[in-house]
Amino acid sequence: MLYFVAGLGSMGKRRVRCLLANGVGPDSIIGFDHRQDRRKEAEEKYQIKTTDKFDDFKFDKTTAVIVSLWPHLHIEYLLKIARAGKNWFCEVPLSLNTDGLDELKALTTKNNLLGAIGSQMIFHPASEQFKKQLDENAAGSLITCWGVSTSYFPDWHPYEKMTDYYLADISQGGANIDIVGHDIQWVLWLLKRKIKSVIATSSKLSNLEFAAGSPDTINTLLEFEDGLQFNFHFNGVDKACNRGIWLAGEKTTMTWDLHGSKYKIYDARQGQWTAYGPDEFEYEQAYVREIKHFISQLGSGSTDWPVRFEDGIEMAKLIMAVNKSISNNSMKVTL
Repeated sequence: MLYFVAGLGSMGKRRVRCLLANGVGPDSIIGFDHRQDRRKEAEEKYQIKTTDKFDDFKFDKTTAVIVSLWPHLHIEYLLKIARAGKNWFCEVPLSLNTDGLDELKALTTKNNLLGAIGSQMIFHPASEQFKKQLDENAAGSLITCWGVSTSYFPDWHPYEKMTDYYLADISQGGANIDIVGHDIQWVLWLLKRKIKSVIATSSKLSNLEFAAGSPDTINTLLEFEDGLQFNFHFNGVDKACNRGIWLAGEKTTMTWDLHGSKYKIYDARQGQWTAYGPDEFEYEQAYVREIKHFISQLGSGSTDWPVRFEDGIEMAKLIMAVNKSISNNSMKVTL
């Protein structure tokens, strides 16, 4: 099998490492990036071949293409890949809007391709157990949910300015928008619910350099079709980097500090928390396991994937709704 990794930034290099960790040899990986410094780094670190050409590349021997480009470029490249009849894996979010998604779905289905939308948290060993207990009504009927996902954007790429890549520009999927897609895509898998509407607010109070009109903080209030609300906070100014979710139900509360390997369920009768999950788990391994499953599905000829294409479309609609709400004085937007 020959794998083509489109984009050799931090995520693209991670996907190369994942392929190597799963036994794919360097000779079976080709990397693409327009930037010469990124190609050189990938060649030296991983001994793979690279190219700065995409449209002129001959994909006839390629088994699958992994798209790790800036979010606003995803759909442009995915359509080229699907038209070439190649299996694809794409970082979340699938797209920042719904343009071209119907064609991508039709091509993927017509050509019997594996189309995989990334969501590595699904492949954390505690995730399946967390979801199983949630499905078994461990918390009872959910009443309200909330979450946080924060980081310090300058630490993402300490070797370059934020404005040198997409992170500082909301129109390119930065300024927390890709994280909205990343974390809520996983939440949709956990809760098995459809989003009805969203209210979003944003602010820019830090001295960090962003593109014009791009916030450092976004707050979203999601409402699902059954009335459940989920309040999710995102920012790129928190040097402590907090990430977690809380699900409060009629019986009790389930929570997961996503920097740890275990989630917890509160025992109201005993007045204490009980932890579940592996004692230790290196987060990078969630990505490795995700690519392992992708390779396995390719080998078996299966086109099944945990994140359905419809889920990717819903996430694109949510991102559009978040942007619309922010641009219209935090109006409530129906998906």
